[in-house]
Amino acid sequence: MGSALLSVGLVIGIAAILTVVVKSIKQPPIIAYIITGVLAGPLFLNLINLNNDSSELILIFAHMGVAFLLFIVGLSLDFRVLKEVGKVSALTGFSEILITAGVGFLIAISLGFGNLTGIYIAAALAFSSTVIIVKILSDKKEIDTLHGKLALGILIVEDFVAALALMARSILSILSCSS
Repeated sequence: MGSALLSVGLVIGIAAILTVVVKSIKQPPIIAYIITGVLAGPLFLNLINLNNDSSELILIFAHMGVAFLLFIVGLSLDFRVLKEVGKVSALTGFSEILITAGVGFLIAISLGFGNLTGIYIAAALAFSSTVIIVKILSDKKEIDTLHGKLALGILIVEDFVAALALMARSILSILSCSS
């Protein structure tokens, strides 16, 4: 447990130092967090490794951080605002998903992947990271701007479609196992 806490402390220290550095060059702190993850991972400092006792604690902190960030997003979400940008966000979101997934699937197939693998690659390419985009919009204080509202609307559409895709995949998996 002591080494786990030391690892967490080192990761937080690295993140704090890198955050100061990226802010000094006017970049969003999320860049510092990503760099911290790369540095703390098994390729460099090996502070986060799935084979040691600190990984479980770090994963708990990571899940809590994402949960708190999404909770804050939920608190700042105004459904009246989403209603005003809803049609544009829905149309843009669905179009973006279809175009990105379609292009991703075609690229995967042209690279020699099978249909099922192509679908997974297409799905991975079609969805943006809500957490990262919301964090950047929040840091830049742009959530309440028109483009921030549109981005949030598009992200909600993407998350909704992603949830439906995950449910469909689970159902298909259950059906294929039962037959």
